[in-house]
Amino acid sequence: DGDDVVELAEDTFGIIGNTNCDRALMTGFGFNILGRNQATGDLEFPQELDQTFTQAYAKISNSFKDNQYNDFEEDRDNIFDESLKAMAEDRCLFLPAYTHWMTDPVITGMQNDFGIVPYPKLTTDQTSYLSQIATGATTTMFPKTLDEPSAQLAAKVATYMSYVGKSMVAEPYFQNYLKERLARAPEMQEMLDLIRSTAILTLTTAYATSFTNIMLLYEVSAYVDYGEGIADEYAGLRPSYKNQLKLFKKQFATSK
Repeated sequence: DGDDVVELAEDTFGIIGNTNCDRALMTGFGFNILGRNQATGDLEFPQELDQTFTQAYAKISNSFKDNQYNDFEEDRDNIFDESLKAMAEDRCLFLPAYTHWMTDPVITGMQNDFGIVPYPKLTTDQTSYLSQIATGATTTMFPKTLDEPSAQLAAKVATYMSYVGKSMVAEPYFQNYLKERLARAPEMQEMLDLIRSTAILTLTTAYATSFTNIMLLYEVSAYVDYGEGIADEYAGLRPSYKNQLKLFKKQFATSK
């Protein structure tokens, strides 16, 4: 509002983001730090980050950190409510968000219409949009000390839970609630279908909590200056990643 003080509850923004937004952008660009060896199928980390990665990181870093003050990393408790309020009050042009944010009463009661689009591609050569599934509990694990009958039963229960969750929870929620009740136009329904059909859980995201600081390489962090230091940051972290990967394989290897 011209007073030189940035206030989420008062000012107008082109975009409001947070670190999860950074992750989703890098996933949307097609990056995956933790990958698989094409010959052996083993998990592995690349020798170094390629130039395309660092350039994309720099682009995001400049968008969110270059004296724009729109990445409220230290205001986590307040950012959710205030971000939605800014959107509803027409003080925010773009609000990167989880899909379920459109169910919030602030948004459902929004007077003006809004649209939904997937996270952008890095280049026009990218074959598909990629929509990151939210980070969190992404797997179900069982102790490897289970005897064979117990292990088979646990696997069957987990499979059934997955089936029920998809068919009786996720599908009705998406089709009947998001698309039929909340989508304000056919175009919004099309965008929701596109986002769901391109939803992806990368290895980097799935194993984020297994390797210390791996997700920091997807986030615009204050100690990395506009992408210039991200390659060095990775080079310093890679030895610890490799050690953790060895420990991970050892802990979860199938015993004979």
